[in-house]
Amino acid sequence: MEEKTMKTTKLLGTTFASLILFAAGATPILAADQLVVNGTNQTPTTVQIVDDVSDPDPLDPSDPMQAHLTLEHVPGAYDFSSTLTRNGYKLNSPVNDNIQVFNDRSTRQWSVKASVLNDQLMRGGDQFNVDQFSINNIALATGTDTVVAKSVDQTVANNTGLLTTPVTGVKIDFKDPQMQLKAGDKLTGAIKYQLYAVADVE
Repeated sequence: MEEKTMKTTKLLGTTFASLILFAAGATPILAADQLVVNGTNQTPTTVQIVDDVSDPDPLDPSDPMQAHLTLEHVPGAYDFSSTLTRNGYKLNSPVNDNIQVFNDRSTRQWSVKASVLNDQLMRGGDQFNVDQFSINNIALATGTDTVVAKSVDQTVANNTGLLTTPVTGVKIDFKDPQMQLKAGDKLTGAIKYQLYAVADVE
């Protein structure tokens, strides 16, 4: 009985080894000498980016998921500093940043408007009214938005893709009539931006 079991085990082992060798032999070997020397060719491939000329314009400004006209970037920070003064503050700050808009249609007009959030700076619970804020010497109107970037030339070269408006400087004017500020205080505020699908917004 033991001898029969050993023979069966040996037979199964031999069969299994044969199957492994067969499987290995069935795998093709891609040797260099199997390549056909003159058996290569190629197909030129190009991608042509075209202007969106569909009619009507597919842009739906009310769709939050639309990707035809988007505000991609605004300056990361506007930083000012000053010593204390009793006569109000008129401050300038150089900037090396930009406003960027993506647009996929050359004939589409657009604009970006900016405003001072609540027309105020804050120090904790204290409010300081901003008399004027300017971007690139464009004064932002108090209580409303002002255009700071817009489409000018409706051409493929100048009005499609990622469109950049440099921001080189900002100014801020505000007062501290109660002379509440002390050295070391930090005022905070924000400039908000809104993109419109027209060049000139009332």
